[in-house]
Amino acid sequence: MSTDPAGARVRRLLAGPVGCAFFLAARQASLTVQRLLVPEVSLDLAAKARAALDPWTGYAAAARAEVLARAAEVGDLASSAAHDPRSAWWWQRLPAQSQVSLVGAEPEPPPTTAASWAAYAQRPAAAFFTATRFGSTSGLHAALANQVGDWEPAYPLLEEDIEVSAEARVYEVNNAADWHELAARSPSTVHRPGSGPPGIHDDAAPDWSAVARRWDGVHLTFAGLLAASFTPATTAAGTTTLWTWESERTLWLRQPFLARRPVRRVTEEIRSGDPGHALRLSSAEPSGTRDRGWLRRRPGPRARGESNVPDMGDR
Repeated sequence: MSTDPAGARVRRLLAGPVGCAFFLAARQASLTVQRLLVPEVSLDLAAKARAALDPWTGYAAAARAEVLARAAEVGDLASSAAHDPRSAWWWQRLPAQSQVSLVGAEPEPPPTTAASWAAYAQRPAAAFFTATRFGSTSGLHAALANQVGDWEPAYPLLEEDIEVSAEARVYEVNNAADWHELAARSPSTVHRPGSGPPGIHDDAAPDWSAVARRWDGVHLTFAGLLAASFTPATTAAGTTTLWTWESERTLWLRQPFLARRPVRRVTEEIRSGDPGHALRLSSAEPSGTRDRGWLRRRPGPRARGESNVPDMGDR
C-alpha cells in the first residue's frame, strides 16, 4: 500500500478526471463503500468511467471539465474509500499480485532508438501487458467488456496466469507525478504537438529503451489509473499527460517470469458485469464521434501460435 497519508491520496484521486468520474458513477449507482471496494466492482466501474471520458469524442474536454468541477460532490465518498483498509489493493505493488494475460504473445525488446509512434502512443510498438487477477476478472477484462480503448480482438483469446519473480524491477505509477518522473528522466519527445486528442497536452513520453535499462516493467496501479489518467503534470522538463493506458496493468519490457500457465481460451466477447452503472454526464452528446484509428498506425500484430491471438501492441 502507498505510504502517502490518506488525505494526500484523496486529493490525488480527485485531481484526476477518471478518479472524479469513478466516484460520480459510484454515487449515481448508490453504491456503498463496502460494495465499491469489491475488486470486480471497482474494475468495472473504472472502465465505465474511463469510457465516459473517451478522449476522441467531440465532448471529451467538456466531460473532463464537468467531472473535475463536481469533485466536491464525491469528496466524502472518496475519503471513506481511501481511508478504508479494504482499498489497499488500489495501491498494491508488484509482484505481490497474481498476473493474468489475455493474449499469449511474447514481449519484444524495446527499440534501440526512440520512435515517434512510441512517444505518441506511450508504449513500445510491440507491447506486452498483464493485469492483476481478481477471481475470473482483471483490468484488462473490464476494459474489453466496456469497450475502452481501441483493442478490438478476434476471438478466441488465450488467457494465462503469470508468476512474476520477486526480484522483478517494477516502476510503480500511482499518480500523475510518477508518470511525469518516468518520462522526464529519459524523455522521448512527441514530435507532432497537438497530434493527440483535443485538450490533451503531452510533450514527452518515456524512452522505452532507456526505461528498460533500469526496469523490467512499469505498473499502473488501480489508484494510478484513477489519479494519473488525463491528469497533466508540469515541471521544467515540460508537460506530460498519461492518456493511452485504459486500465490497471503492467507493461513488461522483459520477462522476469517464473511460470506462465494457460488457463482457458476466451471464445466469446467479454461483457460488463453491470451495464446499468454507466456514468451519466450532462456534457455527453449522443452524436459525439470517435476516431478509433489512432493506434493503428503501427506495424501489424505478431501472434504466437495462431494469427487470431493479437499482440497487445496492436491496441
